[in-house]
Amino acid sequence: MSNVTDTLIKAGLLNEVQVQVALHDQTLHPDMRISEILALRGWIAEETVDFFDLVWAMRIKQTERQPIGQYFIEARLITEAQVDDVLAEQKISNLRFGEVAILKGYLKEETVRFFVQHLFPENLKVKKVSPLSRITQSTHSQAQRRTITNEDTMQQTEGAVAETKQQYQQQRPRPFPPKPAKRKLATRNLLNRLKQQVQSKITEVNKSIQTPETPQKSSNRPAPRPKKPALPDNSFSTSFDLSDADDLDTDDLDLDNL
Repeated sequence: MSNVTDTLIKAGLLNEVQVQVALHDQTLHPDMRISEILALRGWIAEETVDFFDLVWAMRIKQTERQPIGQYFIEARLITEAQVDDVLAEQKISNLRFGEVAILKGYLKEETVRFFVQHLFPENLKVKKVSPLSRITQSTHSQAQRRTITNEDTMQQTEGAVAETKQQYQQQRPRPFPPKPAKRKLATRNLLNRLKQQVQSKITEVNKSIQTPETPQKSSNRPAPRPKKPALPDNSFSTSFDLSDADDLDTDDLDLDNL
């Protein structure tokens, strides 16, 4: 078993059975690398195997550390969008980066512990507490604070109610006057409407008496005389129709007596 496969097993990215199958496949296909076989099997990305084979040793020796999320991105174990999601959730829950990534299912607990052990060993001095227990403790403390706050609010509310009752009893407000019955109110409204109608009728009669109708003025102009009927246009004619002059027989005419 090679060093890179041993590292992948310790990081919780592979198990021994998967490594044995990949090594057997490599004997059948000697021209293929172990990273290619593992990627074809769908067990791990080829870039992840290359990271642990070529880059991991250098990252351990470096003195300047980057945020742990950058190492996960470089190893192709998590995307930048997932890192942003973890950071946003980290601000709300006050949990560590690895704890949030585990709870969201982005990384395994063995993988996070492997990275912390080799890159941030000082964080391992803190007492090991699982993310779920930390969330439970945080939720329990928040619930206790809410209970205390609710009790204080209830006490303040009860005190305000008691003080209001005491002030009300001291003032002794007068009872409200009884409201008129609906039937009496309807009768009163009807009488008012009838009075208004009668008053409007009286006003109209007074106006008609004060302004009598004026008689129409008679005109002294005589009636126009009837015009004589005009004669029709075809009653008589002063011209002769010579259209049939060619048909006349001039021999029958007595021209001497004309």
